[in-house]
Amino acid sequence: MSYVKLSKSVQRDEIMNITDKPRCARCKFYYITWERSHPYGCKRWGFKSATVPSVSVFSASGKDCQLFEKK
Repeated sequence: MSYVKLSKSVQRDEIMNITDKPRCARCKFYYITWERSHPYGCKRWGFKSATVPSVSVFSASGKDCQLFEKK
């Protein structure tokens, strides 16, 4: 197995992309619904989804969630 070594700037950029995106598990409006068909929910947006709410918001609007608030 071979590995590709990334430059420090690429690694830093990738880390920034991960941390810049809203993560539902860290949002105070995120909750688990316990419904099999729609296990994830967002109290602020007021919906339940089969996927994590931030994914649903991005697929519908093309933008990251603008209502994210850290717990």
